[in-house]
Amino acid sequence: MDAGLKKIAAGLNRFWTGLSAKVRVLLVIVVVGAIVGAVAANMLLTQTQYELIYSGLSDAESGQIVADLQTRGIKYKLDGNSIYVDKSVADQARMELAVDGYPQTTLNYSVYESGNNWAMTDKDKQQLALYQIQDRLQSTIQTIPGVKNAIVTITQGNDDTYVLESDKVSPTASVKLTLTPGTTLTQKQVTGIVNIVSHSVSGLSADNVTVADSDGNTLNNTGDDLSGATSDQLALRVQVESEIRQKVLSVLGPVYGAANVQVSPAAILDFTTTTTNTTTYSGPDNGQGFPSSVSSSITVSGGTGTASGGTVGVNGAQPAYPTSGSQTSSLSGTVTQQNTNTTYLYNQVQQQVQDKGGSIKNLTIGIMLNSANQAIAGLDPTQVQQFVAYAVGTAPQNVNVQLMRFASSSAVSSGGKGSASGTSGLGSPTTLLTIAGIGAAAVVLILLLLFFLLRGRKRKKALQEEAEAQAEQAQAAQPVKPGPPMSAELAQKLDEMPDNPVKKQIEDFTDSKPELVAQLLRNWLKDN
Repeated sequence: MDAGLKKIAAGLNRFWTGLSAKVRVLLVIVVVGAIVGAVAANMLLTQTQYELIYSGLSDAESGQIVADLQTRGIKYKLDGNSIYVDKSVADQARMELAVDGYPQTTLNYSVYESGNNWAMTDKDKQQLALYQIQDRLQSTIQTIPGVKNAIVTITQGNDDTYVLESDKVSPTASVKLTLTPGTTLTQKQVTGIVNIVSHSVSGLSADNVTVADSDGNTLNNTGDDLSGATSDQLALRVQVESEIRQKVLSVLGPVYGAANVQVSPAAILDFTTTTTNTTTYSGPDNGQGFPSSVSSSITVSGGTGTASGGTVGVNGAQPAYPTSGSQTSSLSGTVTQQNTNTTYLYNQVQQQVQDKGGSIKNLTIGIMLNSANQAIAGLDPTQVQQFVAYAVGTAPQNVNVQLMRFASSSAVSSGGKGSASGTSGLGSPTTLLTIAGIGAAAVVLILLLLFFLLRGRKRKKALQEEAEAQAEQAQAAQPVKPGPPMSAELAQKLDEMPDNPVKKQIEDFTDSKPELVAQLLRNWLKDN
């Protein structure tokens, strides 16, 4: 490992020392510039851009909105009584604050564009501002989960400064929503839409705002309590089914893969309102309670006697009533009947319990597993049925498991490894732009390095070729020493071989490359 590092370091050192001073300075400038550019791009891309959402607020409401933004974790900036938020979540912040009833003292934002056209009248500018308000409201409402598209239409009223009260026309607004399939807005979300629209136009009352879906159903009809209750019930049912679906996927997805599991729950909720009254009695430790009154009666047959008593209104006139266990009487004769009644007091607790409904009355779950997956092909559906029933808290007979081959089975038959879906920090647009900027700077740096490296090699090769050419010219300028004369016998033999192929090749080569042949002869003579 050390030898390899030393070799790499030696190669870099040779490369660096082989560069000229000018190239070294230029290379250092390029590297420093690339680093500075990457840092500047990172700072520029990660810097938070703020957008105005409210202006002209009261001090009290500004504090309330700031506290709400802090609770939601939204970045904000204060400038007097104006509030700015992160531009990327500005529409979402307006929607969430509108649900909470903000703002109360001003319009939610001001839109006005000064036209450079000198022919534009004040009426034209007001109409332009109205168009901008409608566009901004549409983009804001579309940030609500489940809203696919929104169309906002605002009709301005007349100026009541110059109009009689009887002829006054108030502004109105309508919002038409296109929801994604299976989505139902809650009454709180609809109220938020009404609030944000009513606070966007001066003089617009919430009563004059109508919100309807693509089927023509009015969603903010407050007089129809049954419609609102039904909407909340449907929303609760969708929420319960979604939670059950996620719970089943959380236990089956890691085993068989989320792409190999399809879950369809069906919940029936009981919204019956019941009231239960309970009265509980409790006594002291002996269980008999506290004696409140005692009455006794004695029937005597035969004999004489005087019952205890006295003159009404005189002290001692009241008889001394006997208590149970010690009864005396001055009557004589035969006692035929004796009755004693004692009234006891007990502690009494009354409890009233009201159940507003919403409990799960019945729950069925349909599960489809992709049989193309190797881990599912030989699976016993009963095992999955029992496990899912225990996981969601229902009876096994309410869970149905089917093994079927999915229509698209590519990339899902590799076993039971599921891929968790989600949005990580690397997927944010800002981070991607930052990485792209750094990558571009690195690519430019590498290209510059390759350019200078190839240029240095090319220049070095050109210098080497030039040196070789000069050496050849110097050798060519030297006088050629005459070699030994050819013998007559050798000349005769050469002449006797007219059709020798070797001789012909030598002659052709000499005709085509005379300079090279001369150089070879010079080298042979030099060696000799």
